Amino acid sequence: MDEHEFKATLETVNQHNCVFAKTILSRQGQCEHAEKFLIAEREGINCCSGAGEQRCQAWITFLQKNCFFALKLDHLDAPLPHGKAIKLQIGGLSGLQTTLHDTPLVGPVSNINQLISQAHAAFEPIDSTPLTHILPAIAAFKTKKRARRH
Repeated sequence: MDEHEFKATLETVNQHNCVFAKTILSRQGQCEHAEKFLIAEREGINCCSGAGEQRCQAWITFLQKNCFFALKLDHLDAPLPHGKAIKLQIGGLSGLQTTLHDTPLVGPVSNINQLISQAHAAFEPIDSTPLTHILPAIAAFKTKKRARRH
């Protein structure tokens, strides 16, 4: 399957793209609304909740608008590269966990939807979310380095 054919099939199959697909596919989090699918041996994630998808999208948009400097970017005018997107997603969730529960995130996020729902209930509007723990968590998150094979 060539890349053009793959993308056309992906748009048909994945109409409700999970905002945290990178987090879930890297096994750094789970979500009760995530549904995995396979296309040509590639995994993808659908979101099975319209309301959940909107909450997660609002959260990611908030992070992108307020935390680009934690990613060492001057501005954000294009989609993030994979490594920075992972850093924003997982670091943002980790910082949110600390903000909401005064405990740092240890291991993968057990339920992304639940954490985001708690944040939306606690901080309405979303722009009132304090960034005290979130910015350092994003800046400190390190992706795992793969061992090189020779």
